[in-house]
Amino acid sequence: MPAALGAAVGVAGLSWALENLDVGGAVAGVVAVAVLVPSLRRLLPRGTVVARPGITAVVAARGLVAGAFFPVVSFLPLVLTATHGWSLTAAGTPLIVASLGWSGAAAWQARRPDADRALMLRSGFAMIAAGQVALVPVAAGLLPGWLAVGFWGVSGLGMGVAFSAIAYLTLAHSDAGDVGAHSSEAQLLDQLATAVFVGLGGALLVALGSPAVALPVLVAVVACLSGIGAVTAGRTRLRP
Repeated sequence: MPAALGAAVGVAGLSWALENLDVGGAVAGVVAVAVLVPSLRRLLPRGTVVARPGITAVVAARGLVAGAFFPVVSFLPLVLTATHGWSLTAAGTPLIVASLGWSGAAAWQARRPDADRALMLRSGFAMIAAGQVALVPVAAGLLPGWLAVGFWGVSGLGMGVAFSAIAYLTLAHSDAGDVGAHSSEAQLLDQLATAVFVGLGGALLVALGSPAVALPVLVAVVACLSGIGAVTAGRTRLRP
């Protein structure tokens, strides 16, 4: 319980610090990290940061995929309204397309119980990264906004493949008595990564001012997370 409370306080403090770029924010950030790091060391499997092969790499993949995908979901409508002049209703179109892609890819994977889930995870991360890299010039206003529908749809397909693979691998790597613990570790890192990188997006907006400048930087950063996920996906493979 103390570790969980420390993690919650640390994430909240870090998110606040990222959106308040002054002396108070800097102090809050240092305190938040000082509370958060030891809490996470107790709550997450040893070796999560380096994606140690096995269940630890699966937990790390859950954090990477959440940190890569959900911050873009949060800020993509702002890209389309502020940079491309879309209405709020129209700006939700890429999110709908990505959701349909996620559902379709998850259903497709469910029909292939014997597939190599580590390979699927790598493919999913690669698709998310491809959509994000293509989205950077759209976020900067260098390409038309309607391209975001297709680009983010590709990332949605990748999320459907990757997220379902992670769910399968979490169960496959866990003994019966460890399923709950491993699932909660993965969920914790999912929420932490999402909060941190959404907070980073807010900090970039505060620091850089224009969404056309700040949000391409955010998309590029989270695309790097997708790339790391693709590189480390092989460490999640089940061993005979």
